[in-house]
Amino acid sequence: MLVSGVVLSLALVGSVLVNSQGANGAINGRGAEVTVWLQPTATVAEVTTVQSELGKLSYVSHCVFRSQLTNYHQAKELLSPGEFARLTLAATPASVQCDTNHTQSNGELVQQFRKLPGVYQVTLPVQQAHHRFH
Repeated sequence: MLVSGVVLSLALVGSVLVNSQGANGAINGRGAEVTVWLQPTATVAEVTTVQSELGKLSYVSHCVFRSQLTNYHQAKELLSPGEFARLTLAATPASVQCDTNHTQSNGELVQQFRKLPGVYQVTLPVQQAHHRFH
């Protein structure tokens, strides 16, 4: 499916950025980056709920929302021209990328957030790196 291919491609960007900052996705020794990928059709209310729930977690220190347009432009840099030609802005997921303070809590975060309405997938740097080489 094209959307999952796009998510994988976008996840690789996060993986490259995170892994360039340290082994296993460590960011300044604090933890790791978690990416919550949103359904391309996620409503404003769903996005707001995801951001609000992330803000309630004590081990989440910083989150950045990345719009469909931002991720679309990033996909253009990563995908081959043939792959990018099949992508549309409407099919590109937005995302929320967060730094976490405790890598042990990331599995709980994945389990909790993948069930929320509007969420397509939740990825960790280790998963992203795994996809990169397989």
